[in-house]
Amino acid sequence: MAVAVVSDAEQPHLGKFLRASKAFQPGDLLLREEPLLRLRRWQDALAAANALRKAQLFVPEGESPSMRRLQQATASEADPETALFVRSVVHFNSFGAGPSGREQVVFPTLARANHSCLPNCLVDADLGTLRAVRPITIGEEVTVSYLDDAGLLMDVKSRQKELQERYEFRCQCRRCTSVDDTRRFSCTCGGDQLPERGRLRCQQCERSSEGSELFEAEEKAAKSLEAARSGDLEEEDEGHELMKCHRFTSKHPHHQLTFALANEFAFPDPEASQQAVLTILDLVLQMPCQLALETGRDLARRLAKNGKEEPARKALQQAAAVAMVLDGKSSIEEVLAEWGETRQRPVRILRIFVPWPCRFVKIGLGTRDTRDLTEGERERGTRD
Repeated sequence: MAVAVVSDAEQPHLGKFLRASKAFQPGDLLLREEPLLRLRRWQDALAAANALRKAQLFVPEGESPSMRRLQQATASEADPETALFVRSVVHFNSFGAGPSGREQVVFPTLARANHSCLPNCLVDADLGTLRAVRPITIGEEVTVSYLDDAGLLMDVKSRQKELQERYEFRCQCRRCTSVDDTRRFSCTCGGDQLPERGRLRCQQCERSSEGSELFEAEEKAAKSLEAARSGDLEEEDEGHELMKCHRFTSKHPHHQLTFALANEFAFPDPEASQQAVLTILDLVLQMPCQLALETGRDLARRLAKNGKEEPARKALQQAAAVAMVLDGKSSIEEVLAEWGETRQRPVRILRIFVPWPCRFVKIGLGTRDTRDLTEGERERGTRD
């Protein structure tokens, strides 16, 4: 088996987790399996109770906010004990699948994958597959993200809060235990400054500087964004708050507030926003993801509609390079052929993004266009 279910006595907090039994490259398939449960109706879940018990998946012990909510939800069931167990397994071990991720799917092995904000794998719950998005070495832990792609671009504090409230654990991954790589302030040298012990340090020139004024401006911009998100404002007032946030983000184009403003509101305009989303995803996550694929394809369509054929072609090829990894295709040409692009173009050699650490490679590019892909959105928690 390409992955093994293991435990580590020196790291008991990991519970039973997945470890790679061989080396993998981005796009490689690690595992494919059938689900124990594909939940469309609650009755389906109760019928799968015995299979879920045999799988011995993670269910937290003792009292917790999540367990109290689940107890309240199952108190009126004919068999509240079984209903609580099933709901707990689904809550902490399921993946989203189907249209808009509305179905919940539980797999016996995939459910063992722990979370990381810098994951090396991606689960497609519709297909029951686990695929590498970064190079993986023999013996390395296999991880996925319990947050969606946009969630991974939240600052450390927000990610920790989301994971604690939903899955009741504090993430200790590399991104969460080092400097916050989403709070990027522009430096005069052209690089990005990251917060470090109350100051700012540039990643390019390594200059250290006082950050209090920028932190204050950041806080004001974040409050304006939250006000716009609230849904309580009139359209004109919401626009004013977005503009206040934009005054900050226009000066710091790689900051996570720039990403949020662009991704959630397409502000200041759709084309610039999509470019910003793609740039920040590449800069921070350095891996292929569904959001990069969807945004890249939408950008390609928008550019083509506006008569910008060459930029549109490049955007489409970048999206195809991402899809090549996510779907495990052998070439960009294969992806473009499946997308149904019929305009023939000579194959050229361009630099196309692929996952870190091999940031760019030379890939032959050719012919065609567009098909929608799906990614099972992760909906699970830690395990024991």
